[in-house]
Amino acid sequence: MADRLAPNNYRDLLAQGLKLHRAKELWLWGAPNHNVRFDITDTYELKMKACRTHVSQIGPPGNPDFDAMLVKTASTVGQQDGYKYAEAFYRMDVLQRL
Repeated sequence: MADRLAPNNYRDLLAQGLKLHRAKELWLWGAPNHNVRFDITDTYELKMKACRTHVSQIGPPGNPDFDAMLVKTASTVGQQDGYKYAEAFYRMDVLQRL
């Protein structure tokens, strides 16, 4: 049954008794029509520090373009609910196959 639900799975892991993970929902960051927002004001600096460690995605440390984009996005979303910084997601349920 698992092979039909996910034909590209790792059959050797299934043989070890592991089961497929089935996500019940997706949270998409950067979606224009977000339906969930969170205040991240208290953890914003930690988020920036974590993001800066991903050099392969954002470029050299201290990339001003990346930092400016994150600040603008977080502050724009935050203004909608009166927060200094917020993150927005589009949350959607995943239909489960039988």
